[in-house]
Amino acid sequence: MHIWNNFEAIHQQRSKITGIYVDNRFTLLKLSLDEKVLDQVPLENRLVFRLKEDPTFLFHESIVEALKAANLSGLGFRRVDHWSIGSAFEDDDDFYDDL
Repeated sequence: MHIWNNFEAIHQQRSKITGIYVDNRFTLLKLSLDEKVLDQVPLENRLVFRLKEDPTFLFHESIVEALKAANLSGLGFRRVDHWSIGSAFEDDDDFYDDL
């Protein structure tokens, strides 16, 4: 997947990590995004983007809705506020179930 928009958008105080943020030497355990960073980026540039700090792809809710409406299969999404290091193995978010 080629994602051209990359932003340092992890909220360091609210997210949980093991390791250190220096040189991005950490494992992300729980993700929270920094709204101040994202508010500075036009919506069209953050509909789909990659976190610079971690190779995580993020899709705006409107994009997820469009993919779901297209009735695609083989894709799975999780809301940022429900994401954790093990959340890919949980099944508790109907909206973002495998699309």
